[in-house]
Amino acid sequence: MIAAALAPYRFWIMLACVAALFGGGVYSGHRIATTQADAARTRSADAYLKRLAAETRRADSLAAQLVAAEGRIVTKTVKVIRYVPSVTAGTPCLSGAAVGLLQPGSDWGLVETPGQPAGESPAHLAASDRDVAYWIADANRLYETCAERMNALVAWHGATVDPVKP
Repeated sequence: MIAAALAPYRFWIMLACVAALFGGGVYSGHRIATTQADAARTRSADAYLKRLAAETRRADSLAAQLVAAEGRIVTKTVKVIRYVPSVTAGTPCLSGAAVGLLQPGSDWGLVETPGQPAGESPAHLAASDRDVAYWIADANRLYETCAERMNALVAWHGATVDPVKP
């Protein structure tokens, strides 16, 4: 009796059932795809975090090596500076004009300034052999520090070139 009463609506009932099944399938498919995408994102994030941790450890190791190398350079420079007075006489070896010419940003000796001809500078700029030795020790420190930093950059980027030899 119910079947006879629902007969005129059979098409609509079947259409509703098909729509429900189709909707359920779409929802299930969407849910599965979302779950798979979430799992892929999680795997990608985990791989990124592992790679980040490894690179951080590598950077920390290279930074520690660089700090140790710079410490050795400073220690060596201090020792050299300590011995400079014992191996130099402190006698002038560069005139004031030469020192003025070599000072960074100086125009001494290159152009004439009012009241002072080119090539002349105050006598207090004269440098002794001791001054030159101190300058050389500092220049060596700066060079070796720069070379160590360049080597650390080469190591960080994994280049296969020969490192700079200090």
